Amino acid sequence: MASVFGDELRRFIVYIRGRKAWQDLPWSSGNTLSLVTVNTYVRAIKSFWSWLKNEGCIAENPLAGVAAPRFPKRLPRVYTEQELTKILSYVLIHPRERAIVEMLLDSGIRLSELTSLKVNDIDVAAGRIKGIGKLSSSILVSILKLNLLMAYASIV
Repeated sequence: MASVFGDELRRFIVYIRGRKAWQDLPWSSGNTLSLVTVNTYVRAIKSFWSWLKNEGCIAENPLAGVAAPRFPKRLPRVYTEQELTKILSYVLIHPRERAIVEMLLDSGIRLSELTSLKVNDIDVAAGRIKGIGKLSSSILVSILKLNLLMAYASIV
């Protein structure tokens, strides 16, 4: 273990980035491994060496300074004007869906936050929704959106 250095991991990264997925198997597509897969392999190797250091098996982690390869973030899919028109025409006649779509679009609220929302979290007088986000803060919401939520809540 004393002869392992960061350069070995860097060489491994170069090697694995050029390796074909399922290379030695008959169903191989010929495509190279994705950057996500390469990143996963590198993180697993680095985690193992960190564990060795934490357990006292090695004095220093020789791979600590090697960065895992980054992969590009995917851009969200953009809806066409026709798709948006179709969605909006549907939600106009369905109060629940309208409240969901408009809250997601206009407030920046996360889906998980919206699904965990309770009627008591809505403060119409202050124009706020309480207990939103990782820090349980509140967000300002337009009166129109609050009225949509309350209208939906009243029919449920």
